[in-house]
Amino acid sequence: MPIQTLQFCNIILPAERLVKYREANIMNCDYAKFDENSKYMTNLQNLKITDRSLSAMPAGVFNLKNLTNLDVYDTKIINLGHRFLLLRKIESLSFVGNHIKKIPLEIFELPELKSLLIIETDLSELNHSALLASNIVELTLLENKIGLLPRNLCELRIRRIGIFIQNNLEYGQSLTEYSKRIKAKIEKMFPRCIVEPYQAP
Repeated sequence: MPIQTLQFCNIILPAERLVKYREANIMNCDYAKFDENSKYMTNLQNLKITDRSLSAMPAGVFNLKNLTNLDVYDTKIINLGHRFLLLRKIESLSFVGNHIKKIPLEIFELPELKSLLIIETDLSELNHSALLASNIVELTLLENKIGLLPRNLCELRIRRIGIFIQNNLEYGQSLTEYSKRIKAKIEKMFPRCIVEPYQAP
């Protein structure tokens, strides 16, 4: 089946046409209609949501049983809710430019989740125990409000990590200098890990 991308705004297609789509981009749509029609999107694997007025995860997202990649960009979402275990096939989650303060424990329990990317959010802490118990192998935390790295970070089974923690800058220290320090520390903890530090513009 060729990859079909649905640009889902306020255009609602017949159910028989929704079935064929494997990718969808949602922007400023009628979410009540999306929620109603999501049950027909049985082949959807990749979903990107971009909506600066959106304040909660659309309920229809959790009807997408074959979803493997979910990207949530530029929303007002603070609370992600507790329904993520319905998405058993999710492999990659990205939250960029949201107001998320906490990652639900259910996300770390997703059996297929390998990549978690969190950039420019209000996230101030991670549940270290849940993270260590997860199957995540690619972790990216950039420009959030996390103040400390866990001491047992080295126990993570990860292959690639990109971390920049904004709150720990010392007086007079540039972002690039701090990133290099963090990079050096993580490289010692993860000899076989690819470390991607934040690069200051």
